[in-house]
Amino acid sequence: MNDLVAPLVVGIVFWTVYRIFELFVRRNERLKLIDHISEISDVNMINERLFPKEHRVGHKTAIKIASLLIGIAFGMFVGFVLLDIFRTVLTSGYEYRYDLYQCTIGASTLFFGGLGLLIPSIYFYRQEQKEK
Repeated sequence: MNDLVAPLVVGIVFWTVYRIFELFVRRNERLKLIDHISEISDVNMINERLFPKEHRVGHKTAIKIASLLIGIAFGMFVGFVLLDIFRTVLTSGYEYRYDLYQCTIGASTLFFGGLGLLIPSIYFYRQEQKEK
């Protein structure tokens, strides 16, 4: 688990810096758009430029993120239950098998997290096929 801390911190820092730069760039774009608002006659075009669709979080994205987090939580729970069940295998004498512990928790977390993303994707795919 300690091996994941460094990449996670670096990723969070770079993501935060990116979002801050994006915030300032979008602010400048909005100020320029306000300066030229008298030239634009279509109100829908103003709304699309100020609030583009790719920055809006839709219900499908929210459901997928929620399913991913639920899958990760369930995977960690299953991993800890498996470790509790197989405790005698993991502790052979005085030696504690830390590598097996990490592998069990990591594998179950990734498996159920992926399953949490796969289930809503299949559901939305089938829903789109019915609509066609």
